[in-house]
Amino acid sequence: MRQSRKQQLLRMKALKPKRRLGTIRPVSIPAILRTHKILVHFGDMIWRTRIEMGLSRHELARKCNKDYSFIHRIETGQRVTLPRVDEFNRLVVALGLKGEDLLTAAGYIRRLKNK
Repeated sequence: MRQSRKQQLLRMKALKPKRRLGTIRPVSIPAILRTHKILVHFGDMIWRTRIEMGLSRHELARKCNKDYSFIHRIETGQRVTLPRVDEFNRLVVALGLKGEDLLTAAGYIRRLKNK
């Protein structure tokens, strides 16, 4: 007796091994808050610089060769991670900032105190 296609698919699904989910590493709340604070400060610096230059988000996105939503997510702190190196370099060039200032705002480095 021949099985229908639906019966074959159901049988294959039943025989398919179930996927195991990887273990989830717990992250402390202070670490999450610290990262969020860095992202908000970084986005605020991008926003202030863009406004001082008189650029809209669309114009800055065009200069960075990125989408409008990329700039919007960074400025509003909605982006969960810091920009990649190539994205970071595009922002530095488009905004005419020193890389060190933007790295400090992003939390990659700490500003050294002058003695």
